Amino acid sequence: MKKRFFLIMIIAVILEAAVLDYFKIFGVKPDLILLSVIAPSLYYLETKWCVFFAILAGILKDVLGINSFGINTFLFPLWVILILKVSKKISLDINFIRIAIVLAVTILNNLAAGLILLSWGRFIPLLSFLRILLVQTVYTTAVSYPLFKFLK
Repeated sequence: MKKRFFLIMIIAVILEAAVLDYFKIFGVKPDLILLSVIAPSLYYLETKWCVFFAILAGILKDVLGINSFGINTFLFPLWVILILKVSKKISLDINFIRIAIVLAVTILNNLAAGLILLSWGRFIPLLSFLRILLVQTVYTTAVSYPLFKFLK
């Protein structure tokens, strides 16, 4: 299963870097790398492996992205730990719950990244921020359903 998640992450990195620019909606593309980080933690893999995987994915996204380096490397493991804590309280075996978690984590990730950039002195126009927040959240969540069907 771990090899499958590494393959999904590599495909997500390639798609985000090269292909998804042609599939933007309102200038926003889905965050497949974040989705590839969320998926292993939803399938109860080892905590250390999931955190390592999240750090690796965060580094790759920071290297390929336009944001300041380190935001995703910091946030991705945080979301994995949060999901693993939640998974001890509720069952994550139903796709509806998994999709709800993807929705929540995507919103939190976009909010946190925006607030971090703002605290570092980078101005983001409010309407642009809200557009990214809403469209990317819906787009990433919509793409998660086929991924979860594939992983079943």
